[in-house]
Amino acid sequence: MRCITIAALALSAAMGATRPAAAQSFDVEYSLSLLGLHFGAASMTGHFTGDHYKMRAGAKLIGIASMISRSSGAVTSSGSIVDGKIYPATFASIMTDPRSTRTTRIAIKDRNVTGLDIAPPLGPISGRVPLTAASQRGIIDPLSAALIVGANKQVPFGPQSCNTTMPIFDGFVRYNIVMSFAALSTIKVRGYRGPAVICSAHYEPIAGYVPSRPQVRYMQKHENIRVWLAPVKGTNLSIPLHVRIATIIGTIDLTAKTFISNFAK
Repeated sequence: MRCITIAALALSAAMGATRPAAAQSFDVEYSLSLLGLHFGAASMTGHFTGDHYKMRAGAKLIGIASMISRSSGAVTSSGSIVDGKIYPATFASIMTDPRSTRTTRIAIKDRNVTGLDIAPPLGPISGRVPLTAASQRGIIDPLSAALIVGANKQVPFGPQSCNTTMPIFDGFVRYNIVMSFAALSTIKVRGYRGPAVICSAHYEPIAGYVPSRPQVRYMQKHENIRVWLAPVKGTNLSIPLHVRIATIIGTIDLTAKTFISNFAK
């Protein structure tokens, strides 16, 4: 279930933001489903003061799924948005299942990893592509990747919002999410009704992964991710309100139920 929890927390892009003078925020509540069956809930919040941001997300299994496994996860990140680019500073995650709890902490400066702590540490994994110093440079964390920043402040949201490659490092695996525009759409949830863009995305593992694992091979071969982005009004940010991932066990959907923001219009 760890892969499902991470998929709910992570998926996830980056580039610069309108600078509100006072702290402002957004909150999103999501549902999780597998093959159309509801199995979990997730949330994401963002708080912004000047150039700085703090993010928090969490996910847990509910209903029948929670009877099978009491897995849950929570992640936080912080950083700044400078000249249209995300610069994470810290990332932390805690993943819990009935057998274990693992925490991960990453310190980042100028998009380069300066500190990494995983407890308990990972043991040897047969066939794993090694993480190198080079693979930990020029990265963003998976939660900061949920902030898509419009490079064009005059037209901050549109098909161009999809045209990005996210260089993500979660403490275990370094991978790219390569996005491109697929279609225009609309979204209606509590707190938001308006335009959306659908991005097609591809998973491109770089280091820290095991090439022989079936799910890795499947995701490498297929452009199996769709992301519905919506604008955060009053900013040049957009965030995912719907993420769909085709996996070897079926399609996972992360779907927003509410999207509330208090940015100045």
